[in-house]
Amino acid sequence: MSKKILAIALAMMMLFLVGCGSDNSGGESGGDMNNLGGESGGDMNNSGGENGSTTRGDEFVLKAVVKAVTNGTVEAEVIESDYAFGIYWVRTGENTQFSYYDGSAATIDDIASGDTVEISYNGQVMMSYPPQIVALSIVIQ
Repeated sequence: MSKKILAIALAMMMLFLVGCGSDNSGGESGGDMNNLGGESGGDMNNSGGENGSTTRGDEFVLKAVVKAVTNGTVEAEVIESDYAFGIYWVRTGENTQFSYYDGSAATIDDIASGDTVEISYNGQVMMSYPPQIVALSIVIQ
């Protein structure tokens, strides 16, 4: 009887280990989060996709309320996104494009606490707390 119980326990443990195995079918995730380059492309007034999808080509888009702006980093609370929620630190750089919703030019200095912004990024999120993304473009609503 104890051999049966041991065999069942071993079989269950093996099933558990197989079920918890790592699947690396996605390949390398890598990427240089410090690379602020790239084209933002697309029409900022077109959120793309059906049913309010928050992707635009190879970009991900989220809508957020600005909490603070410090040294080129925007602290924002996500209010609309398929993939993100909570507070994010949005890093900006010389290649980040800033504009108003009507298409007129803006700078990071035009972003203030309480503003609603639409942020596009490449989908990479730094594993930090709060999570960080690198903005390709920021549109002030």
